[in-house]
Amino acid sequence: GEPLVPTATVTLDVNGVETTASSVGTGPVDAAFQGVQKICFEEGSITLLEYKVNSVTKGIDALGEVMVQLRDHTTGKTVNGSSANTDVVVASTTAYVQALNRVLKIRNSNGVGHPQKFVEE
Repeated sequence: GEPLVPTATVTLDVNGVETTASSVGTGPVDAAFQGVQKICFEEGSITLLEYKVNSVTKGIDALGEVMVQLRDHTTGKTVNGSSANTDVVVASTTAYVQALNRVLKIRNSNGVGHPQKFVEE
């Protein structure tokens, strides 16, 4: 097997404050998702239900479109996020953050959650 461990260091702007987290995962996308979740939510409060990658264009500089679907265990709601980029890890992380922002918006509109934790896309 490969001796390498996929890792990611993620920095997000949370209400004007840059917050950084490092994590490991089963691959680079999983590691990035784990890093984002460390910054934004308690472990186990969000579940990734679906992850799709589609090629939008052809060639070496192909654009990858990513769609994620998350389940928020606090509200019971399911949300989607999507993004496109030539770097699949960037597209995946942006789609994940977009979906997490939707979770936060739902939580805050119901009076549940932490309004100080809003992540900018």
